Amino acid sequence: MQTDLIGRVAALFDLTRAELTSATRKRHIVEARQAAAWVLRHAYPRISLQTIGEQIGGRDHTTVIYAIARTAERMRTNPVLDTQLRAMIGDPPPPPPHRRVDNAMRWWATQGRDDPLVAAA
Repeated sequence: MQTDLIGRVAALFDLTRAELTSATRKRHIVEARQAAAWVLRHAYPRISLQTIGEQIGGRDHTTVIYAIARTAERMRTNPVLDTQLRAMIGDPPPPPPHRRVDNAMRWWATQGRDDPLVAAA
């Protein structure tokens, strides 16, 4: 099952599984490998970082930690990547942030007053 996800991530980045797990440090391959680490971590949260590192080409657990953090950063700035990776693990996208309505403004709107100045008593 884990190898299937690695293959799907490789296909998303137009790579083969062998290229994704290779020792190369070309940027497009490294970014795909980092995305694979993020997908594995979120699809299988109980597997160890060491196991994820072994699955993506014998990487160290600290490399996996960095890869997950780096991918999370890229997902914040790239909503397309965020949607694609979350779709792989069946995770819905995060809800949009809610706008906070100030309570004073909410009270003012319920008073039905048009004049912003209130007469002093």
